[in-house]
Amino acid sequence: MRTICVTLLLALAAFAASADADTSGAQGGGANNVVIVRSTADQSWHARAHLEVASVAGGTVASTNLADAQAAACTGCRASAVAVQVLFVTGDPNVYTPANVATATNGGCDACGTYAYAWQYLLQTSGPVYLSAAGRLAVAQLENEIADAVASNDPTSLAGDEELTRELDTLTTQLKSAVDSEVQSAGVHATSTPVRQVSQG
Repeated sequence: MRTICVTLLLALAAFAASADADTSGAQGGGANNVVIVRSTADQSWHARAHLEVASVAGGTVASTNLADAQAAACTGCRASAVAVQVLFVTGDPNVYTPANVATATNGGCDACGTYAYAWQYLLQTSGPVYLSAAGRLAVAQLENEIADAVASNDPTSLAGDEELTRELDTLTTQLKSAVDSEVQSAGVHATSTPVRQVSQG
């Protein structure tokens, strides 16, 4: 049976005009998924989520998954950033330094709120991975649900932040299950380690 390696890069930008930067793709050491959201106007709220699924091969795996929410020089402004990344790592890298980071900062502002969630799932596989049409559809649906969750949860309170974290934990658990099923169906052995970081400001 022929196994085809497919690199799936899904990019859904909810509230695209509200974020300063959102870049992802193959760079030195692997794919990087970066979501940066800044709010600087009084009473404004900006939110963005991005999900990436990618394959990484070679001697160096140094992929970064970053969610960075910033509120600065304003009154009552809020920012929410969510970065979710799944990486299929093939081969036997001798440098393995992936990073998963969530930062939420308020600077020079009054009554501001920031929220950042970063989730990264690394699978070291024994061979290339093929995602079926059903698997791609499941990932796309979860990407929409993650974006909807972020867009409907204004970070104005600790209780709201905790509720959003629970929703995102549920959705990323479903994403992990969907990916694991695809790997199993492909007959590929994989060792995996999901990591999560949440930051509130």
